[in-house]
Amino acid sequence: MVKPALQAAAFVERLPRRPYCTDDPAHGLHIRPQATALAYRHVQHNPPPHVSCIVFDVDRKPYEQRREGYQEWRDRDLPAPHWIAINPENGNYHLGYLLAAPVARTNAARLKPLRYLAAIEHVLAKKLGADMGYVGLITKNPVHRDWWTIWHNHEPYSLDYLAEFCPDADLAAYRGSPQKTEKIVR
Repeated sequence: MVKPALQAAAFVERLPRRPYCTDDPAHGLHIRPQATALAYRHVQHNPPPHVSCIVFDVDRKPYEQRREGYQEWRDRDLPAPHWIAINPENGNYHLGYLLAAPVARTNAARLKPLRYLAAIEHVLAKKLGADMGYVGLITKNPVHRDWWTIWHNHEPYSLDYLAEFCPDADLAAYRGSPQKTEKIVR
């Protein structure tokens, strides 16, 4: 583990200047200056023009007897997330992975990096048993006192590094790209 102050600073420096934030998503979102937004339980983690952080929402089901389920990334041979923000009341948590190079998502963005990101995100979410319907606009604010936060690595990951943890067949199937096949010579 690393010092929480280093990780918290890395998280905060990537936030939008005026992120969406809320204490309860059921009551709607607010747009606030970053310093104010950090006092809320949930905060927008990526600025609109790019993705610099991938977050996964993992909910524990009442019938699941997983103890310390937030360590499932380890059981599934995945890299350590940069942070895990855990709800101490029900065990639900968000895992955050910082990206070394942000992926643009504007109208002028290249589609190939966006598809690559989407494929990696999809495969990792499946491996983690994460909520596939999670939109990813806001996350449990890892610097908020209501969550139990575990900080890990401080160096961001490249998409290529994260792709190493995704089976090629799963990535290719999600991207919709045909697998290379050898020509049959007659």
